[in-house]
Amino acid sequence: MTTTDQTFRVIEAIVEKEVPEALNINVSFGTGTGMAAIFGSSGSNAGQVRITLPDVKERERTSLEIEAQLRKHLEKIPGIEVSFERGMGMFGSGSDIDIKIFGYDRQIAQYLGDDIAAKIKQVAGVAEVTKSYSLPKPEYQVRLDRDRIAALGLSVYQVASTIETCVKGTIATQYREGGREYDVVVQLDENYRQGKSDLENLYLTTMSGIQVPLKNVAAIIPGEASETIVREDQERMITISCKISGRDLQSVTRDITQILQKTPFPTNFRWEIGGQAEEQAESFMYLGIAILAAILLVYMVMASQFESLLDPFIIIFTVPLAIMGAIWMLFITGTTMSVTALVGMVLLVGIVVNNGIVLIDYINQLREKHGYDLWVAILVGGKRRMRPVLMTALTTIISMVPLALKLGSGAEIWAPLARSVIGGLTLSTFLTLILIPIIYLFFEQIALKRAMKKHKIEMKPIGRPAGFDLSFIQ
Repeated sequence: MTTTDQTFRVIEAIVEKEVPEALNINVSFGTGTGMAAIFGSSGSNAGQVRITLPDVKERERTSLEIEAQLRKHLEKIPGIEVSFERGMGMFGSGSDIDIKIFGYDRQIAQYLGDDIAAKIKQVAGVAEVTKSYSLPKPEYQVRLDRDRIAALGLSVYQVASTIETCVKGTIATQYREGGREYDVVVQLDENYRQGKSDLENLYLTTMSGIQVPLKNVAAIIPGEASETIVREDQERMITISCKISGRDLQSVTRDITQILQKTPFPTNFRWEIGGQAEEQAESFMYLGIAILAAILLVYMVMASQFESLLDPFIIIFTVPLAIMGAIWMLFITGTTMSVTALVGMVLLVGIVVNNGIVLIDYINQLREKHGYDLWVAILVGGKRRMRPVLMTALTTIISMVPLALKLGSGAEIWAPLARSVIGGLTLSTFLTLILIPIIYLFFEQIALKRAMKKHKIEMKPIGRPAGFDLSFIQ
């Protein structure tokens, strides 16, 4: 306990020096009492340091930067294992990557776990590698001789009850005083239950009143066992967990997966990736499905409104442009692909088609209601609808700028969403005014050729007629 106290004094000094922006530093270690013993204590050799930080707008560093700085200094202290949690202590965020090893044999599983833990420590960006198991717990196993027990007129239950009473203790009665009840525990003194010899010399009383030492009816054998056995889907499992520092989760997961694929696993042993890496992969899959579903639904809505399958198909070309712009913006700003960035791409599907709808619908109106030629309708529609297209795009882009710059609380989480929306909307807006009219012209000319061929009308070369004047376009 003295060594633990000295170690935590060193840790506290490092935290005070390296985190000057901390509002409060709380240090606790050792075994607690009451509810603290159940939820907040992990032994006399472990403890926690809780750091309360001000709001993100009141400090220059993010929590991840502070964590990385502390990790560099705390890892230099010999004999300690450091784990960081963001959030409310025991209800924190958990591990970034969990490597689950399934197999029945404990020794083989722990050998694989040690080997994999040593390998992933060499991966750039991996920090705080922890194992779900520890060294085997030493114990004494009592092997009873049932024949000798029966010959003495005893039962296995009587022998087990005697051992439990002497070593663990049993409640014999209750003492009542002043309306309160106190348990009276019968147990051997601590000095007489320390080792193997003490167990062997526990006396059993037979039916005839003769006392027999335990070693006459049982063998005391030193052994070892796991402190806990964890199962998932009814299979024994151990877990190697790690956190990420300085790299994105997806790239580190890819490197660890390559290591696992190269590691030979015995028969009846297998591995899985869990933790936030698994949740991220599932989120990416479902958000990818959501993007496809959004494109399909938007197309169906536009097809019903335009009463055409071709015009919505042309407008849908704005979606790939938007996704390209979002990826470009994430790359330029050094933002990793995340769930919030994908949510921004889902939003883009519904936002960017608005500009295409405004442009194509107005071109159709010029052709149908005002009798404009195809080329003239495209030129007039592009010029007259450029201002409203830019206005609708700029209002959305400008409103996302504070969030993209991480201004305000919680902006760190949602900044990728804002950046993907800004990048996608910017690129799609400018290319919509150029690419969509070209695509529209291409498909309309194909449709016109087919119609003329069907009715056997001679197709004249499309060119600029003599005296063609565009001065009326305003």
